[in-house]
Amino acid sequence: MALLTRKGENSFACRLEFGVFFIGFSGARNPDIDRQLSELLHFDQGKSVQSLRCDVHTRDETCWLHGDGWCFSTSEPTGS
Repeated sequence: MALLTRKGENSFACRLEFGVFFIGFSGARNPDIDRQLSELLHFDQGKSVQSLRCDVHTRDETCWLHGDGWCFSTSEPTGS
């Protein structure tokens, strides 16, 4: 689960939380993102994630998990 706080139009402060369970539903998951997320959570449990970016950008060193038009980022959120 991601705890999000809006910081700008396309930016959210983010803290990944654990110990919750969800029931998936058909068509809502991306197998490639699921695999990447599982590997990254095993590596650092998401502790380095500081923000969710909802803008189109090129993957860079701050992208913890990069998707199409979004990413969990290790950089601080932008905006006010």
